[in-house]
Amino acid sequence: MLVKLANSSDRYTEQVLAMIYDELAVEVSSNSLRALLALQKAGAFQEPQQIAKEAQKLATKQEPDGKPFESDISYRLRYLCLFGLVGRGASDYALTSFGAAYIKRARSDRLRYSKVFPDS
Repeated sequence: MLVKLANSSDRYTEQVLAMIYDELAVEVSSNSLRALLALQKAGAFQEPQQIAKEAQKLATKQEPDGKPFESDISYRLRYLCLFGLVGRGASDYALTSFGAAYIKRARSDRLRYSKVFPDS
C-alpha cells in the first residue's frame, strides 16, 4: 500500500520514504544501491546485463577489493521491484520515482552507504 501511494503522487513520495526508510535500508545492500544508481544514470529501461556492467564499474571504483557482482542480477532487480524502487518491463528494468527518492535519501546515510557515496 505504501509503495502504491508513493508511486501515485510525487507529493507523498518523500513522506512515505521518511516513514519506512530505516526498514527498507536493511533490505537494500550497497550493490543493490549501485544497481539503482546504474538505472538512474541510464535514465531508461535497461536489460539486466547492461545494469550489471555499469553497477560493476561503480563497485570496482568504490571498493577495488570487493567481490564482483554475480553474473545474472535479474533476481536482485526483481527483489528491488518488490519494494517499488524498480519497475519491470517485458525483460528490462527502470528506476521508479520512489527509487530516485531512495537514492537521494541514501546519499546522506553515512552509516550504511559511505562506500557507495565516498565523496558525499
